[in-house]
Amino acid sequence: MGLEPGSTVSVQLKISGLPSGCEDTVTESAPIEDVPPVCSFDEWGNLDPNEVRGQLDIIFATLSNNPKDKGLFVIYVNEKETLEPSNKRLLLIVRHAKFRKFDLSRLISKMGRFEEHRTVFYRVPPDAEIPCPECIEYLGSSL
Repeated sequence: MGLEPGSTVSVQLKISGLPSGCEDTVTESAPIEDVPPVCSFDEWGNLDPNEVRGQLDIIFATLSNNPKDKGLFVIYVNEKETLEPSNKRLLLIVRHAKFRKFDLSRLISKMGRFEEHRTVFYRVPPDAEIPCPECIEYLGSSL
């Protein structure tokens, strides 16, 4: 049963055995919503590694409470940093996820050039469009 966003679903319930004169049928309708948008959940610049680990613990807890969502880290690097999987900030995220025994298949990392260090975390609902199409993508399960 494929329901399109913007359409409406209706349900009718009929109850038997009620006294005569009582209404025995009720109908309710509700719209089918679009896929929820990807939303930025957290963002930071230069932080001490232990502060980053604290941010990651909050992020992993949020993802644990939303088991269908994936986590997307967009890591913006300057010309002095590598866009490779050996990037120190990417490795910190991966190592901490492994330390916390977080499912790496739920994490996506993207890297792109920017004039300053920035890490932005997004919670990505199922079927949502992942931002930063111009960035290099690394799937957590491959790291």
